Amino acid sequence: MSQDFNSRNYPFLTQFAETATGEESETEPASEDTKSAVQGYDHPMFSSDGMINIVNYNRGFSNSIEDKLSGKVQDKTIKDLIQNAYKQKFPVQLLMFSADLDKKLTDRSDMSDASSIIQKLSSYVNGFGRPPKNFELFMAYAVDGVGPAQQLIQKALDKPNDKATPIGSKHDDIIFYKKKFDDKVLRTNKEVVQFFAKRMLNGSDFFPHLPLGVSAIGH
Repeated sequence: MSQDFNSRNYPFLTQFAETATGEESETEPASEDTKSAVQGYDHPMFSSDGMINIVNYNRGFSNSIEDKLSGKVQDKTIKDLIQNAYKQKFPVQLLMFSADLDKKLTDRSDMSDASSIIQKLSSYVNGFGRPPKNFELFMAYAVDGVGPAQQLIQKALDKPNDKATPIGSKHDDIIFYKKKFDDKVLRTNKEVVQFFAKRMLNGSDFFPHLPLGVSAIGH
């Protein structure tokens, strides 16, 4: 069995990837024997438990003042996520965490907004004047623009240990505040940038990259 859990060849993804790739797919569906070998197995990312565990881990890793996800991520939400990532060759982690920022994955019945999220994130790419990292695009998405994101980055460089100043975004509580024992305290400028790098999976990877092993099959 392949250990490349993000590969479209990974057997557990067959039920999602077949609908995502459509008629132009160059990948043969997994055999019934292969499918049955992983029946009931939770994919580390593309399953309800997998997504919940990943998001909750990164919320904890970033010391975010957020409740942990609980419940279930609907199959339609997972399918929409994978389908749009395939179709637009977009980093699936960046899409997943940005969508969850808008509305908890467990509160969604689908991801009908996936395409618009991708378009908004993609519109920020050239604004950095250099290849941005995934977490920098995530930051721009959270604070509604490249300009505010660049200001946060610059403050982290110029005055890393100064207390950060909230900017009035709808996500200020999780961006600018952290948990310290039972208290809510301001992050430093450096910690604000570190928050975004820690708050999503593979945040320090440079954008763009092809998700789900697409490059390996000639796309």
